[in-house]
Order: sequence, then C-alpha cells, then structure tokens
Amino acid sequence: MPQRSRKNWAPTTVSFFIKSHDEDGKAAASRSRQTAARSLRRLSPARVGMALPGFLAVGSALGAYLLAKVRAGGGAAKRRRVDPLGAFVDATEVPATPASSGDGAPRALANLRYAVKDIFQIEGRVTGFGSPAWAETHKPAGKTARAVAMLADAGATCVGVTHMDEFAYGVSGENAHYGTPRNPAAPGRIPGGSSSGSAVAVAAALKDVAFALGTDSGGSVRVPAAHCGVFGFRPTHGAVSATGVVRFAPSMDTVGWFARDGETLRAVGDVLLAPRLGKRAGDGNGGAGTTGTSPPNIAKLLVLEDAVALSDPASRCGAAALCAALGDRFPSGTVQRLDLGKHLLVLCPSLREVAERHPRVKNEKNEDEDVTGLDALRFAFARLMGAEVWSALGGWYGARPFSERGDTGPGVRQRMDAASRIADAPDALEVCRKAREEAKFALGTLLDGESETALVLPTTPSAPPPLGADDAAQEAWRKKTLALTCICSLAGFPQVTLPLRADGIDGPRGVSLVMGPGRDYAALDAAVAWGARVAAAFPEIVDADATANAARSATRRDEAHGSSRALSPVTKSGDAVGEPGEPFKARGNERFKAGAFEEAAAAYGEALRATGARGSRRWRAVVFSNRAMARLKLGAYAEAEEDCGEALKLDPRNVKAHLRRGAARAVSGNYLEALEDFESALRLEPRNRDARAEVSRMKNILGEANPIPDFD
Repeated sequence: MPQRSRKNWAPTTVSFFIKSHDEDGKAAASRSRQTAARSLRRLSPARVGMALPGFLAVGSALGAYLLAKVRAGGGAAKRRRVDPLGAFVDATEVPATPASSGDGAPRALANLRYAVKDIFQIEGRVTGFGSPAWAETHKPAGKTARAVAMLADAGATCVGVTHMDEFAYGVSGENAHYGTPRNPAAPGRIPGGSSSGSAVAVAAALKDVAFALGTDSGGSVRVPAAHCGVFGFRPTHGAVSATGVVRFAPSMDTVGWFARDGETLRAVGDVLLAPRLGKRAGDGNGGAGTTGTSPPNIAKLLVLEDAVALSDPASRCGAAALCAALGDRFPSGTVQRLDLGKHLLVLCPSLREVAERHPRVKNEKNEDEDVTGLDALRFAFARLMGAEVWSALGGWYGARPFSERGDTGPGVRQRMDAASRIADAPDALEVCRKAREEAKFALGTLLDGESETALVLPTTPSAPPPLGADDAAQEAWRKKTLALTCICSLAGFPQVTLPLRADGIDGPRGVSLVMGPGRDYAALDAAVAWGARVAAAFPEIVDADATANAARSATRRDEAHGSSRALSPVTKSGDAVGEPGEPFKARGNERFKAGAFEEAAAAYGEALRATGARGSRRWRAVVFSNRAMARLKLGAYAEAEEDCGEALKLDPRNVKAHLRRGAARAVSGNYLEALEDFESALRLEPRNRDARAEVSRMKNILGEANPIPDFD
C-alpha cells in the first residue's frame, strides 16, 4: 500500500497540490502550478505567509515531480514496517528521566518499557493522529504530553509509537492508509481500535513492552483490550491529564492503558491517577483504594441483562464466569440483575424522547425492531460525539479537499460528513445533552451508597470480526459494540476490562466492571484480585454452556418429531394426564398447605425430574411456578426468580409466574424489572387485584407519575 510522507510540510502543504501519486510527474507539475495559484488566492495573508516557503521549495517542475514520486511511495519518506505485526509507526524513544531521589528507593515503573499511541505529543516529533494529511499539516510538538512525562518520571521508557484508527474515529483498528495491525490473539481478525497498535504491542510483548498508552472516547481502549486478550482501563473522565493529547471529543476523551497482567495495570494507574485522585491511602476507603493484595471494596454486583442479551454466547459466558468465580465473595442477594436500558428509560424523560425520535431500528436480519434503552443511549452518544468531533476538527478538515483527493478512509469520511451536519438540528442535539445528564445522574445513583456497587457487562458483544468482513457485518458489530461502550463514554465513569480466553471459541472476550466516578483504584484492585480467577472460570463456563446448548437442541429435535410426552393430553387446568411426576406434584401441594415449604420444594423438584424435558410444557410451567412460591416462602429469592423464568419460557401466559417473579425481584431491589412482571400479569388478567396493586406500589417506589395502564 502506498504510504504518505511524514515530512513536516508547511500547514498548507504543497503535497496536496499534486493530484495523485500515480500521475505522470510532468503533468502533475503543470497542474500543481495552476492548483497552487487558485489555492493561494483563497488563503488569508497569514496562511499565505506560512505556505509560501513550502510552495517555493517545489515550485519547479522538478520539485513537483520529486514530490509526486515521494507520494507514490518512493524515496526516504516511505513508511517502513517497524515490527512483524505492524503495530508500531516508528521507534521513537522517550527515556526514563534520571532518578532524583537520594534515598535509593526504586521508582514505581523502573525498568519497564512501554509504547504510546500516535495521538500523544512527543517533543520534536510530528503527531500522526492516524492520518497522513494530519501529519503533513502539523509541526513537531514543542512539548511531550503530560501522561508520557509522568511515566518517564516514574522510571518507564517509551520504546515506540503505535498505529491507530484515522483521527481516532473508529473502533475496528483498521486504517485505510497504513493498514491494520495483526491481532496475535485472533489471527485473521481485526484487533479493535482506535488504540489498535498499543493493544497488539502489549498482547505480543513487542519490543518487550509491559504496557502501552491509548486513549478512549467511545471504546478505543476497551474494545481492543477485549479483542486482543489483554487488560484495559478507561479511567474516570478527567482523572488523568490529557494535556498534549490531540483532542477528539473533549467531554469523552480519556487517557487509558493496556497491560498483560493486573499488577502492571494497577501500577500504571498509581502513577497516572495520583495527581488528581490522590495517592493510595491504603485503607480501602475513599478515592485512594487499597494496597498490596487487599480485596477491592466492592460489596454488590449488578449484571446488566440487556447488555448480556445483546451479546453472543461466549461473551455472555464472560459475565457468568465472573459471577461464578466470585460466588464465595458475594453472598446471596449481593449479585443482582438489571435491565439498564429500561431502567434509564423510566427515569430519564429526555432519553425517552431520544427513543421516540427513533421508534424502530433494523436488526441483523434487516427486520424492524423497537428501540431499546441501549439503542437510545447509542443514538445520543453518536450525536454528541459527532458534534464535539466537528467542533474540534471541522475547521481543519473542511480546509482540505478530502473527498476529491482520497485523503480520508471511506468509513471515517462518512462519519465526518455526518458530523458536519449535526449542528443543523440544534433541538435534537439539546435533547441528547439533557438525556446524557439524566442518564449520568441515574447511573451515579445506582453506583452510589454505603455498599460499593459495580456494574458487570461484556466488554464487546462478540469475537472480533474477520478482516475484510462486508460492510453490513461490520456495521452490525459496530452498533452492538457502541451500545455497550457508550454507557461509560456518556457517564464518564471508570471501566476495567478483564481478558478471557478459551479453546474452541472464535477469539478472546472481555468482561467489564464499571465503578462510580473517582472509584478508579477500586476497579484496578478488582483486576488484580479477580482477573486470574475469572479467567480460570471462563473455559469451564464455556464448556458447560456448550453442553447445555447441545441438550436443548436434542430436546427441540425430539419435540419436533412428535414425542409422545411433548404431546401429552392436558386438562382444562393445564395439568397433563398421566404425567410421571404428578404424584410428586400432588405431594408438593399437600406439604405446601401444611407449611412444610422445604419439603414442598423438594417434592416439586422430584416431579420435574420424574417427568423430564418431554413432559407437557404447561404442566412443567405450573410445577416450576409452584416451586418458586415455596422458595419465596423460604427466602430463596434468586432461586424463586430462576424458577419463574423457566416457567415463563414454557408458558409465557402463566400469570402466577409473572406475579411471583415480580415479588422476588422487588424483594431484591430490582423494582423496574418487578414492575414489568406485574404489568405483564395485569395485561393477561386485567382484573387481577394483586397485579394492579403491585404496579401501583412499584411506580410509587420508582417515582413514576404515569397512571396505571388500562389493559382492558
């Protein structure tokens, strides 16, 4: 692929006066003089003064011819591969600063090597920003970025600068100009971006780097961390200095980093976070987190059900692996489920307005679907980010003939063109701003309180897509990915990604923990304390899920072929005639009436085992619902909720299962989900007094003023 010159031309560089690198040099020279004259007439006097020296330097036919050859890839300016995976732009070094302490104490990052994304300024070097045009129109940096200087002061040595998506406006890692760094953890698949080179360098330990710096606005650290199988961290917005970083979307831009192990990830955080969050206090409280191997101060986990549902089976297994690995750490009732999108739609009127402006979306099969809460968040995120990107880059971008000269990759060009039109709809933009503030407040309320809470979700919804995937597949992956990453991009909260690998799946996965603002140290402590345990549990969960899927497929095949049990005759009440488990069910009913709830639950379990998966669906739904009621009486709310879920899979019209699951969820504090169950029961039985009373009670708790719907 032809590479662009990285020479520091004047801001209005003559290189773009040459129309194409494959033109004949003499013809290019003639056209360049005409184009230059027209362009200079359009420039202000100040810009003419800046451009003129560079223009005169190649004003002759010979100069234009030589420049055309350079743009074709010849000459010293040709971009050379620095490493076998194409992760590095160049081998620019920033040595560790000499130690100044006289006590001889080792510095936090002494002797560690790292890489830095080509968005950080390094004194004397032109920052590339993933774009040849950017490099050609900007001068060398006069000062090194603050984060890089802090790492040097801590004893670390930068050994190179890494590739990135053009303008950082992408999450795939692909760059139309410089190619795509090769993913060492998933050959033949994208590495994720925009901090692609940094993630690849860490995953493959290129140049012996222990960690790498990236930036994250819409997922640019989190996505490549998951896809390359390394730890990644996006801090609280503003917790790490972004001085000396090319601005992209300022209210979302963060300095993030990658590492192969949790200890290094945390050590880097101790250096970069200290100036603004304070140094570690060592007591596990406040912003300074904990030290050594102390467990993180996290007392409750909220698993985001809608994020899990959006993901493929292996990614869902990541969330399950975290919960399974930490079962001894979190007692019953401290791991709960939450449909975040629905929760936010209830609490955020402006987010509901965003959703109403986009009533339908297309799924992967190009079918219309209702907009979800996560969809609405993504819509708001895309509009707000586009507006900020155009504000930061639009003036420069609009001054160059990108569409004519091909100086921008097609995906980035499309997004920049869309960003340029956002200001044309100021009302829609203002609604998105309000939606963001409402959602941020609601999320902060979820994560606030005496019991430190963390959100759990898959970092990405699937494996990294194959290189060269068609546009439709890429766009479907991108939308789902941004629906997950936009949560913290909008809220500005810290998110740590734990890497997951297993044999037999199509690439690495990541599971994330999201903490409240300023709780960065607790998130990093979680990576140290739990990363290895969760990674060890993941393959077992993947295997168990595959076994369960095979069993479910066998059951469906049996039912499709007319199994006699699947077609058992039923009575008006829904009980099957002659079910093998009927005597056990009758005993369960008798023991429940006697108040022996444990014996009743055991009897219902025997009934289900005796009948098996081939029994009548309605009969099995009744037994699951009955056992749920016995478990509610015993205070086993999570198990009761699970039983009701099984009942509703078998018979979605089982009103008692809806009511009982609603009760279990309400006791666990999942009021929004409880409200949904009670409303479902009321739709099925509009005169059900219990359902109506519970709908009213849940809405009072949630503070929702809407009247109870009339389902008649």
